[in-house]
Amino acid sequence: MMSTVAARAARTRARQPIPPLLSFVTLSSPAFHQQSDARNSALVLRKYSRSTNDHEPTTRSEEMVTTTTTSNTAREERGKTSPISSSSSSSSTTYIPTTPLGKSLLTLSSSLLLLNNPARGDLLSILTQVSSPPSLPHLLQLFNSTPSGRRLLIERPSINSETVDLDYLSNLPRGKLGREWVEWLKENNVGPDGRAEADYMATAEDKYLIQRYRESHDFYHLLLRMPITTLGETVVKFFEASQMRMPVAGLSAVGGSLRILSSSLLPSIKDLLNSNPSIPSTSSPAQDRDSQKDLILLNELIPWAVKLGVEAKPLITIEWEKRWEEDIEALRASYGITPPPVNVPPFKGRRGKKKMVGWPSKVLKARADRAAAKAKAAA
Repeated sequence: MMSTVAARAARTRARQPIPPLLSFVTLSSPAFHQQSDARNSALVLRKYSRSTNDHEPTTRSEEMVTTTTTSNTAREERGKTSPISSSSSSSSTTYIPTTPLGKSLLTLSSSLLLLNNPARGDLLSILTQVSSPPSLPHLLQLFNSTPSGRRLLIERPSINSETVDLDYLSNLPRGKLGREWVEWLKENNVGPDGRAEADYMATAEDKYLIQRYRESHDFYHLLLRMPITTLGETVVKFFEASQMRMPVAGLSAVGGSLRILSSSLLPSIKDLLNSNPSIPSTSSPAQDRDSQKDLILLNELIPWAVKLGVEAKPLITIEWEKRWEEDIEALRASYGITPPPVNVPPFKGRRGKKKMVGWPSKVLKARADRAAAKAKAAA
């Protein structure tokens, strides 16, 4: 009897929202960044017991959608989702509850920390989730506006190194979506596994909306012909804010613009400080010229990106997995993607080092399963 009471008390404590101050301190700590991959690895054994390619229905209504997708009843039932259990349970997904004050503090702190280090993928994932509730109805409306978007809500596919055959895509002819995507990944020295789990989303449907939004981000870069530089990221965020109305996109667009503006002002500031030789220079003349050029390009690209977001068809509804062999220029034309008004310099940095922060647990679980199977076979 006592053990049962103690177990219930432990579950109740685990379901309580994270205190706002603790959330802020944890988020600001360097250990949070250093241990993010380890934390995701530890969750692998109790997350995503389902297949890496398929998503089981979480409610009876979702099962009806899977089996009767052409009926009116299925279309009505598809929007119903079940809440995800708390992080203390051993269910297939994890949910971290937060109070409104906690979400506000997480939004503010992650925004400020991202200004200092935009490469923090874990912070970007948190900011995306805690700031997304006002925009989720619009995002869901975009999905439901096209047949492909409705199929995505039903099938819930994922894009990562376990679900995509990169070798096959590398052998496609140039000009095909799959081949150009692989070439873009190589050119920018990134991989398809840089998305942390959406643990702050309360339902399976909301979790997938955020997952698909983040997994599709690199494809927006590809279609808009934007590298992963500060300029390219800022332009893509202006497009996302215009089309998808995600708060994180607007915050990132403003933050990126401020970074470009501040970098372009450094030469003027250094000129004022030239009389003090004890103050060292923090950038080279070439970097100063690049920053000033980025500011000029940004002024021309922002109106183009905003207009494109309004006029283009919703890119988040594209089933990338089924369109690898399509001509990329034809795909751009079919969705109303026009060329940028100016050429954007390609990405030059971070050679030999890939950005891998917060791998999805589906990828980690698949690799853990393979390792376990190999160990069992060896035994």
